[in-house]
Amino acid sequence: GGYKQGHKMIRFSERQLWLVTIPLDRYVARAPASDAEATLTTAPFQVNHPPAQLRVNVDATEGTLYVEIVDADTGKVYPGLKFDDCRPLRVNELRAQVNWGPGTAETLRAIRGEHIRIRFRLTNAKLYSFDFLPANPES
Repeated sequence: GGYKQGHKMIRFSERQLWLVTIPLDRYVARAPASDAEATLTTAPFQVNHPPAQLRVNVDATEGTLYVEIVDADTGKVYPGLKFDDCRPLRVNELRAQVNWGPGTAETLRAIRGEHIRIRFRLTNAKLYSFDFLPANPES
Protein backbone atom coordinates (compact mmCIF):
# COMPACT_ATOMS: atom_id res chain seq x y z
CA GLY A 1 0.00 0.00 0.00
CA GLY A 2 0.99 3.59 -0.25
CA TYR A 3 -0.08 7.19 0.20
CA LYS A 4 0.06 9.97 -2.35
CA GLN A 5 1.39 12.57 0.11
CA GLY A 6 2.83 10.48 2.96
CA HIS A 7 1.12 8.35 5.55
CA LYS A 8 0.11 11.23 7.84
CA MET A 9 -1.63 13.35 5.20
CA ILE A 10 -5.33 12.64 4.54
CA ARG A 11 -4.67 9.02 5.40
CA PHE A 12 -8.21 7.66 4.95
CA SER A 13 -9.00 9.08 1.51
CA GLU A 14 -5.62 8.91 -0.23
CA ARG A 15 -4.64 5.31 0.46
CA GLN A 16 -3.70 3.23 -2.53
CA LEU A 17 -2.97 -0.45 -3.08
CA TRP A 18 -0.45 -1.63 -5.63
CA LEU A 19 0.63 -4.97 -6.95
CA VAL A 20 4.16 -5.31 -8.24
CA THR A 21 5.37 -8.34 -10.13
CA ILE A 22 8.94 -9.13 -11.09
CA PRO A 23 10.44 -12.02 -13.03
CA LEU A 24 11.85 -14.91 -11.00
CA ASP A 25 15.18 -14.06 -9.33
CA ARG A 26 15.17 -10.52 -10.69
CA TYR A 27 14.84 -8.39 -7.55
CA VAL A 28 18.15 -6.49 -7.69
CA ALA A 29 20.57 -5.97 -10.57
CA ARG A 30 23.87 -4.27 -11.19
CA ALA A 31 23.85 -2.16 -14.33
CA PRO A 32 25.93 0.65 -15.78
CA ALA A 33 24.54 4.11 -16.45
CA SER A 34 22.69 4.36 -19.73
CA ASP A 35 24.92 3.76 -22.79
CA ALA A 36 27.99 3.44 -20.56
CA GLU A 37 30.36 0.53 -20.07
CA ALA A 38 31.06 -0.59 -16.52
CA THR A 39 33.19 -3.20 -14.83
CA LEU A 40 32.07 -5.04 -11.71
CA THR A 41 34.59 -7.09 -9.73
CA THR A 42 33.54 -9.51 -7.00
CA ALA A 43 35.10 -9.79 -3.59
CA PRO A 44 37.67 -12.61 -3.39
CA PHE A 45 36.31 -16.09 -2.84
CA GLN A 46 37.42 -19.69 -3.09
CA VAL A 47 35.94 -22.23 -5.49
CA ASN A 48 35.42 -25.39 -3.43
CA HIS A 49 34.21 -27.80 -6.13
CA PRO A 50 35.60 -28.44 -9.61
CA PRO A 51 33.53 -25.98 -11.66
CA ALA A 52 32.59 -26.92 -15.22
CA GLN A 53 30.28 -23.99 -15.98
CA LEU A 54 29.69 -20.41 -14.97
CA ARG A 55 26.03 -19.41 -15.26
CA VAL A 56 24.71 -15.86 -15.02
CA ASN A 57 21.27 -14.36 -14.54
CA VAL A 58 21.50 -11.52 -17.04
CA ASP A 59 19.45 -9.25 -19.27
CA ALA A 60 21.79 -8.21 -22.08
CA THR A 61 19.32 -8.02 -24.96
CA GLU A 62 20.19 -4.36 -25.54
CA GLY A 63 23.92 -4.73 -24.85
CA THR A 64 26.66 -7.16 -23.91
CA LEU A 65 28.22 -8.95 -20.97
CA TYR A 66 31.80 -10.24 -20.92
CA VAL A 67 33.43 -12.14 -18.05
CA GLU A 68 36.98 -12.83 -16.93
CA ILE A 69 38.41 -14.64 -13.92
CA VAL A 70 41.27 -13.12 -11.96
CA ASP A 71 43.66 -14.54 -9.35
CA ALA A 72 42.65 -12.66 -6.18
CA ASP A 73 46.22 -12.61 -4.83
CA THR A 74 48.19 -11.54 -7.92
CA GLY A 75 45.52 -9.74 -9.96
CA LYS A 76 46.49 -11.75 -13.05
CA VAL A 77 43.77 -13.03 -15.35
CA TYR A 78 43.75 -16.81 -15.77
CA PRO A 79 44.84 -17.93 -19.25
CA GLY A 80 41.84 -18.70 -21.44
CA LEU A 81 39.46 -16.86 -19.09
CA LYS A 82 40.01 -13.27 -20.27
CA PHE A 83 37.49 -10.77 -21.61
CA ASP A 84 39.02 -11.28 -25.06
CA ASP A 85 38.41 -15.05 -24.83
CA CYS A 86 34.82 -14.67 -23.63
CA ARG A 87 32.01 -14.99 -26.12
CA PRO A 88 29.73 -11.98 -25.59
CA LEU A 89 26.38 -12.63 -23.98
CA ARG A 90 23.48 -10.81 -25.62
CA VAL A 91 20.57 -12.67 -24.04
CA ASN A 92 17.88 -12.35 -21.39
CA GLU A 93 18.20 -15.57 -19.39
CA LEU A 94 18.06 -16.69 -15.78
CA ARG A 95 20.90 -19.22 -16.28
CA ALA A 96 22.93 -18.19 -19.32
CA GLN A 97 26.16 -20.12 -19.71
CA VAL A 98 29.39 -18.13 -20.01
CA ASN A 99 31.67 -19.58 -22.65
CA TRP A 100 35.33 -18.81 -23.29
CA GLY A 101 35.57 -21.15 -26.26
CA PRO A 102 36.66 -24.77 -26.67
CA GLY A 103 37.88 -26.30 -23.44
CA THR A 104 35.99 -23.95 -21.12
CA ALA A 105 35.08 -26.75 -18.70
CA GLU A 106 38.70 -27.96 -18.44
CA THR A 107 40.01 -24.42 -18.00
CA LEU A 108 37.48 -23.74 -15.22
CA ARG A 109 38.41 -26.94 -13.36
CA ALA A 110 41.92 -25.51 -12.93
CA ILE A 111 40.61 -22.80 -10.57
CA ARG A 112 39.34 -25.30 -7.98
CA GLY A 113 40.68 -24.35 -4.56
CA GLU A 114 42.02 -21.03 -5.84
CA HIS A 115 41.16 -17.61 -4.45
CA ILE A 116 39.61 -15.72 -7.33
CA ARG A 117 37.64 -12.67 -8.31
CA ILE A 118 35.21 -12.54 -11.20
CA ARG A 119 35.24 -9.41 -13.33
CA PHE A 120 32.13 -8.57 -15.37
CA ARG A 121 32.13 -5.97 -18.16
CA LEU A 122 28.63 -4.70 -18.92
CA THR A 123 27.32 -2.40 -21.60
CA ASN A 124 23.55 -1.75 -21.54
CA ALA A 125 23.11 -4.95 -19.54
CA LYS A 126 21.81 -5.97 -16.12
CA LEU A 127 23.56 -8.61 -14.03
CA TYR A 128 21.42 -10.21 -11.33
CA SER A 129 23.51 -13.15 -10.14
CA PHE A 130 26.10 -15.77 -11.04
CA ASP A 131 26.91 -19.32 -9.99
CA PHE A 132 29.52 -21.98 -10.72
CA LEU A 133 28.12 -25.41 -11.49
CA PRO A 134 30.13 -28.60 -11.08
CA ALA A 135 30.69 -31.08 -13.89
CA ASN A 136 28.48 -33.49 -11.96
CA PRO A 137 25.67 -31.53 -10.25
CA GLU A 138 25.50 -34.27 -7.58
CA SER A 139 29.09 -33.54 -6.43
